[in-house]
Amino acid sequence: MEEEGQQHKGRTLTDQERYRILARLHATLSWVGVRIPEECNIDGERIRLRDLVDRFVFDDEIDDQERAEVQDLIDKLEDRAEILEEELEVEDMTLEEAEKLLARTIGLIRAVDELKHLEDEDEWAAKHSKVMAQVDDAKRWHEFTRRVYHRDEYY
Repeated sequence: MEEEGQQHKGRTLTDQERYRILARLHATLSWVGVRIPEECNIDGERIRLRDLVDRFVFDDEIDDQERAEVQDLIDKLEDRAEILEEELEVEDMTLEEAEKLLARTIGLIRAVDELKHLEDEDEWAAKHSKVMAQVDDAKRWHEFTRRVYHRDEYY
């Protein structure tokens, strides 16, 4: 396995690998478990993204000016994520570089998701419930297939 990893190191990403990377990016729950990047470069300015998101998310009261800041940040993060996705689609890179870029892109998507729930709590709660229902469905399906295909009496 380690030898296989050495073969891929420094080699340009294949079309099949690129397809899998992009599929992971577009997966429904791609951002689950991914950390928001510590820092991010937005409009040539380095911002402490995780601290900024935490400040907005955990602040009990957000005034209109802060809501405008949140929306501006959401727009900029979405634009940046689109740029990174385009790089994943067209740029020559190694698998290792693509994995890092994927993690960074998904981290930005996670930050956007965290910030969007500040816009309309009811709408966010409805979307969150839908995603969690999908997670529950996937868990039930996984458990069902595990039981069906791992029973001794079926073999």
